[in-house]
Amino acid sequence: MGMSNKKEAYEVIRKLSAKGFEAYLAGGCVRDELCGKKPTDYDVATSAHPSDVEKIFHRTLSFAKKYGVTNILFDDKIIVETTTFRKEFEYLDGRRPALIEFGTLTDDYIRRDFTINALYKDIINDRIIDLCGGMNDLQNKILRCVGNPYDRFREDKLRILRAVRFSGNMGLDIEAETFNAMKSFKKELCNISFERIHDELAKMITKENAVKCLRILNDTELLDEIIPELSACKGIAQSPEHHPEGDVFVHTLKMFEFPEYPISKILAFSMLLHDVGKPLVQEISDKITFYNHEKKSAELADTILRRLRFSNKDTNEIVFIIGNHMRFMNAQSMKIDNV
Repeated sequence: MGMSNKKEAYEVIRKLSAKGFEAYLAGGCVRDELCGKKPTDYDVATSAHPSDVEKIFHRTLSFAKKYGVTNILFDDKIIVETTTFRKEFEYLDGRRPALIEFGTLTDDYIRRDFTINALYKDIINDRIIDLCGGMNDLQNKILRCVGNPYDRFREDKLRILRAVRFSGNMGLDIEAETFNAMKSFKKELCNISFERIHDELAKMITKENAVKCLRILNDTELLDEIIPELSACKGIAQSPEHHPEGDVFVHTLKMFEFPEYPISKILAFSMLLHDVGKPLVQEISDKITFYNHEKKSAELADTILRRLRFSNKDTNEIVFIIGNHMRFMNAQSMKIDNV
């Protein structure tokens, strides 16, 4: 499927407005434009019901009609996702509403996750519609749930990880109540599929604010639930001579301060898990040693990556890198053999 761009989204809004419906740009595209970023996609929210949309536009796909979503097709595989204003009730699976009802713009913004994602752009009158202080939060670099954060996270558990990602990637501070709610829902992460956790983690640690994302995962205690093996590295002392930066966990986070981002998922997860076996092989006598930690780290990484539903190919590649990472330590002093 193609992505929508501005021209087509504006055309959809103009046609819907001409027929007397409310229609606005909604969510991430409005946020990104306000931040001076080019949106990857343009979504439209409207008072028009799917049946109304189908009458106005002839090429539509409505496989999510019961959720009020109609995809309008243009040439070149461009699709504009158009969603009817809706209320939502009962989230039975912690991800999707069991029941929706079409509603007003006010009903629509209340069901959104964060204030910065609950902004609408009225292109006809060239104004931003902000019903919950999202503009203010964007300006003050604050991530805050719409309404009660406990309700928002109860509805959709994935929002807990999205909060980490938005906060890290956009350099936002998490508002106190939202932060506390994230922490209190940490045991609910088991309701999210490992595939989704995998996707969110990958988006967090392959971009330049990876360190901030990892710190938030740690501070909210979410890391204990997702990769307890990495949490176990906290407080594992290392030789001050070789690792003046601190324990194994601090050392792992430090790795993410140096790359030129974006980095590949293979590299990111190799860095994240390269010393994960150290707590199991630590020996303390007159010095601290971790003999064969790379072998133990590779074994643990294999378990973690399979749990996170990595493909066999990616798992094998990351495990190979971790198992061999000590060989690269002396690379600079190695002699090049005469051929």
